[in-house]
Amino acid sequence: MPASQTQLPFQKSASHNYISELEQCIEQVYHRLTVLAATIQTDPMYVKEIDDPHGWKRPDSGYIPWWYGEIAHLGKSPYHLDPQAYDIFRNVKDYGAVGDGITLDDDAIQKAMTAGGRCSQGCGSSTTQNAVVYFPPGTYLLSRPIQSYYGTSLVGDVNWRPVLKAAPQFNGTALVDEDPYDSKGQLWWINQVNFFRQTRNIVFDVRDQENGLHGTGIHRPTSQATALSNCHFEASRTNPDTQQQGILMEAGSGGNMGNLTFRGGQFGLSIGNQQFTVTDLRFEGQTKAAINVFWSWTMNFQNVEVRDTPIGLLAPTNFASTVDAKGSGQNAASILMVDWRLQNVGRALAISSTNSGVFTIENLRALHTPVIVSSGTGNASADAVAQQTVILAGETASSSGKCLHVAAWTQGAVFEGDRAGRWTQGHVVPAQRPDCMTHRGYDDGRWFTRSRPEYEDLKAEHVIDVKKEGAKGDGITDDTRALQHVLDKAKDLPDSIIFIPHGTYIVKSTLLIHPGTRLVGEAYSVLMGAGPHFNDMDNPKVVFRFGLPPHRRRKSPTTQRQPRSHPSSSSHATNTPADADFFSSDSDADSDDFEEVEDTKRDTQPRWSHRLKYGRVEVSDIVFSTRGPAAGAIVVEWNLPKPDADSDPALQGSVGLWDAHVRLGGLHASIYMSGTWVWLADHDLDRKTNSSDQITVYSGRGVLVENTKGGPVWMYGVGSEHHLLHQFNLYKAKSVLMSIPQTETAYFQGNGWPAATETQPPSADYHDPLFRITSAPTLNNSLIDPAFDRGIALRIRKSKDVIVYGPGLYSFFNNYSTDCSQKNGPCQRSIVSLERIKPDANVAIMNLNTVGTDSMLDLDHVRIAPTSFWRNGFTATIARWTAGP
Repeated sequence: MPASQTQLPFQKSASHNYISELEQCIEQVYHRLTVLAATIQTDPMYVKEIDDPHGWKRPDSGYIPWWYGEIAHLGKSPYHLDPQAYDIFRNVKDYGAVGDGITLDDDAIQKAMTAGGRCSQGCGSSTTQNAVVYFPPGTYLLSRPIQSYYGTSLVGDVNWRPVLKAAPQFNGTALVDEDPYDSKGQLWWINQVNFFRQTRNIVFDVRDQENGLHGTGIHRPTSQATALSNCHFEASRTNPDTQQQGILMEAGSGGNMGNLTFRGGQFGLSIGNQQFTVTDLRFEGQTKAAINVFWSWTMNFQNVEVRDTPIGLLAPTNFASTVDAKGSGQNAASILMVDWRLQNVGRALAISSTNSGVFTIENLRALHTPVIVSSGTGNASADAVAQQTVILAGETASSSGKCLHVAAWTQGAVFEGDRAGRWTQGHVVPAQRPDCMTHRGYDDGRWFTRSRPEYEDLKAEHVIDVKKEGAKGDGITDDTRALQHVLDKAKDLPDSIIFIPHGTYIVKSTLLIHPGTRLVGEAYSVLMGAGPHFNDMDNPKVVFRFGLPPHRRRKSPTTQRQPRSHPSSSSHATNTPADADFFSSDSDADSDDFEEVEDTKRDTQPRWSHRLKYGRVEVSDIVFSTRGPAAGAIVVEWNLPKPDADSDPALQGSVGLWDAHVRLGGLHASIYMSGTWVWLADHDLDRKTNSSDQITVYSGRGVLVENTKGGPVWMYGVGSEHHLLHQFNLYKAKSVLMSIPQTETAYFQGNGWPAATETQPPSADYHDPLFRITSAPTLNNSLIDPAFDRGIALRIRKSKDVIVYGPGLYSFFNNYSTDCSQKNGPCQRSIVSLERIKPDANVAIMNLNTVGTDSMLDLDHVRIAPTSFWRNGFTATIARWTAGP
């Protein structure tokens, strides 16, 4: 086009508003640049290099002080022996740390860790000695490990991540040790109960240790209620013999971690654990493998990028003849690789044998990667590579330079509907992914993930401290009115966050959390329901209500059902035929005599911003609990509507829980849950030693998901344990993703104890399962002793678009005895119940893992996957169940 005819986005005219048109022009340019950036970001053939990970090499004018380090910290531990003298928040510079990269700071940091008397070696666990050890920006030089005590949150400035750097003479296991070994080779804490820890916003740098030969960033054999996020691990990229690694986790029962980057070293992540969900990882330049899994029951590695590394994931699969619950003799049993992108990688997955181990690959894209799956030695040397057996080829000569896409591939037993399982090693049809659950920021179909919000752009004046507003948090005072006042105040301040300093806040009537609320705790602040209002099991009351629920009314009397008899009554006959359903009939199990109507009283005041109307609520670092007796407490009810992510992608996943632990009553809307633990305690957490202080308490239900409005619900690394009737119950749920949901059946259930349905009468209002012949180890036993009536781990009924990755569902005990699980015998009959699932419902379970059950999976009360057929080390595993072909 000739220059004279060039059309500008705006033309000079007396009637035009030049400022407005200039703004439109800028907006158009910004939009085009955004599209270009998104194209580069989402190009499946492009895996970006890791940018400068330290975060502190930035212009002085670019640093914004993080609000968390600027506010006054008023948290106290009300049940500590001396709560006023015990500090929750400890800034390491207040204890003498310098952070100049020259001065050794290990003594000062350890002093901050130990001040006031903490739960260290010899202490089993504690809820009264939590602490935040805070690192302002700087480089902290270490010559020995920082021993992180029980209940510690290690937190760095998110806007200028501090660096923990190994000195050349560093001596010890890792820069940070979250469970040190003693002189006898024993861990300080039992790894399976190493709970309540966080490490966030920190850079670990071991490059200078022993000239890059040895060194580990963090040692963390941890369990549930632990988090590792927004951290970077820097290791040697110059020493070809390096044995350095970012993370060492050789034991535990997790767990969730994510938003981590790794550069250099022999391995990025070395892990052995019962179960773990790991999301949002980036690896670059490891000399052997990005991820080294030396044993597992079940793990999901999701949204992972790897470049310039010989092996993406290395997993030994040769099991010993006998294995136990501690991992002895166990190799990698069940691994999922979901949403991976690789570039310049020799082998995506290297396993040692095809005779054992269950693996699932889904939505993997690779460039310059000759092998996707191989078996044989995991050594990265040229000789070892030559000896490998290629199971699934990657790039070939004819496809050189082209991106390879693996939609779905599996090794293991595959089931479709009620058909018998068959062993498969090859491509399978992937489950459909609802658009509302995939990431709006990418075009490659990856599942949506989101890291914990830290509110790095907010300033201290945007923080509302509940203690400054009148709440006490002393474990005695009724704080209901003070907390509700803050919640009501914050709904008109869309840029605010509500900060809940560490403490125990008593709530004696229902607390309403409005749309638009952002709650941030400190070292697991406790919100505790208490009092007679919550003690009527026949008239249950919600303690913490998120959003107003739709009104529920009974349908016309013609559709109502007759009241159900108590399970122990005569109508629950013991002469039921042995082949009968062990659940109740469909009419008994449903609660279809209710319908929802719009709530005309829902507060939608026009002064709220667009995002608040659509239910943005974010909760982190909080424990929701009750103080007994509270037999009628529904601890959390979640009623927030699905945010309108179509009009504003930033709203996707904007209602959720991160590092918040809660006993949930029900979900009626959309939620994102990351690392949430729904735990009914089986032992006393305030233990002086590692001895087991067994306790027996009752909770009727775990997690009920009933989101008929269509979700979405994301659950990453969520656990639900020890509830009477069920751990997870999905009823008429839609658009649900579960990654490594982990359960344990109540330890006390079994022979000699009342049946679950006798201890907790089922309710149609909460869609409880009923048991006719029970989930006992055998039908004969159940007919003799109804005490074998056991809680169900996972129940999915009348649902659609439900995808479950790697569930770990365990029944270890029979009336506190582990003989049934240790000897490969069943502790209960059934553990998964799929009911009235249509063939086209898009319901799928990948890498199902169970312990201590006779039947792994029941479809409409018929056992279709017997455990004895699918042994996989200590667990039993099937690779895939789908509702239809």
